[in-house]
Formats: sequence, C-alpha cells, structure tokens
Amino acid sequence: MCVVLSGIAVAWTLPRPTWRADVMILVVDDDPALSRMVALTLRNDGFDVVAAPNGAVALETLRTREADVIVLDLEMPVMDGREFLRELRRKGRRTPVLVVSAYEARQGQRELGADDYLNKPFNPDDLVERVRALASAEGESA
Repeated sequence: MCVVLSGIAVAWTLPRPTWRADVMILVVDDDPALSRMVALTLRNDGFDVVAAPNGAVALETLRTREADVIVLDLEMPVMDGREFLRELRRKGRRTPVLVVSAYEARQGQRELGADDYLNKPFNPDDLVERVRALASAEGESA
C-alpha cells in the first residue's frame, strides 16, 4: 500500500490482524490524511480505532467510550494536544498516551506526562509497535 502525505509517498505492507479488536485506540489529530493513515494502519493490525480532529472532540468522545491507548498530536486547533493531555490527567485518567508530532514530541512527552513519543514523519511499523507496547502495559495494569 502507498499513501501520499504532504507530497511524500509512504509505502508499507499491511500485516494480518494480530491484535484483539476489543482494544480501542483514540487517534487525535487534525490532519485528515494522517489520521486516516494511522487509523488504517492500526485497524489492519486488529485494533478498534476512533478518530477525533482535536482535543475537545477527543474529550467528548471519552465521555461515552473508554480508550485503551491515545495517539495524540500536539499542534491542533480548538484544543491542542498539550491542553487535552493536561485536562485528561486533571480528570484522573491514566490512559496511556503516545505523542505523535512533528514538533517537540519528546519534550511534550516529558513535560506533559505522556507515556511515549514518536516524531513525524514515522514508520507505520514503529507506530504499531509502540501502540502494542502501551496496550500491553495497560492490559497488565488493569
């Protein structure tokens, strides 16, 4: 499969689903093409995926659905990833968060208490590996 993001072709093979479909991943990113690519990649690995275009919509989604892992961009309109993560933690939610951003992902992870980070652009296999690790850790602590 090949997806073009911002003029750059990204190619990868789609693995057979290997994860339980009852593990829900919330993808929070305002870039529709990237959000679709992330959702497709994770769904093809067997995850249930819900997408939100900003932190405000993500918080609303979490009112009715429980996420096992959140994949979070930092730079978004309405409510950015930093504000979303602060609000999530303020509410006492310890859902594992993978910060995926072209901007200061590592710094955002450290400052905000995210569980892991991945800089854009990224290899889809790395995304799946990190989400699996966070979902496994969440499952062990539940």
